[in-house]
Amino acid sequence: MNMTPEDCREDISAFLKAKDLSLSDRWILSRFYSTLGLVTKCLDEFRFNEAANAIYEFLWHEFCDWYIEISKPNLKEKTTQLILYKLLEKSLRMLHPIMPFVTEEIWQKLPRNDKNAVDSIMISSWPCMQKEMISPAAETSMAKLINLITAIRNIRSSWNIMPGAQINVLVNTHDAADSKLLGDNSEMIKRLARITDINTGRISK
Repeated sequence: MNMTPEDCREDISAFLKAKDLSLSDRWILSRFYSTLGLVTKCLDEFRFNEAANAIYEFLWHEFCDWYIEISKPNLKEKTTQLILYKLLEKSLRMLHPIMPFVTEEIWQKLPRNDKNAVDSIMISSWPCMQKEMISPAAETSMAKLINLITAIRNIRSSWNIMPGAQINVLVNTHDAADSKLLGDNSEMIKRLARITDINTGRISK
């Protein structure tokens, strides 16, 4: 990523609000700040195991498993680069109390604003909570898409469909909002589920 010192700032909400963020962008930002709120509460209440599990679920299953894969076609876009960078940097600070040595090693490799840089993640501030970035609607919509893509992948596996084989999918839906959601995100679904086309409609019994 070609991050500049000006990009390495704490508050990114003003920048992102001026952009036309995709559903996946709004989702991952919402999931991070929802996770940050939960982790902060768990640490305050000495529930360290729950804090660790929450961080693991976000970093491994949402950020790495889904968002990085979704964002690959847009890696040259400044907004995508900024979101990836800031979520990694903030996640390292959130994870540091639980994994101090690994997070310190990665932290030292990250570009940081020289004006506000600290020598060690150990003395860096806790990530700033930006509640305005939390969107239950984005989280709900993205969960539907993830469930659909996972279901298609499972069907391919159970029917022994070759990974390179392109198939068409018909989704039975009775909700106009869901049909629009699938239509608006059809390219992402096709790429991640490795299908040629996706259509929606009611399937008669």
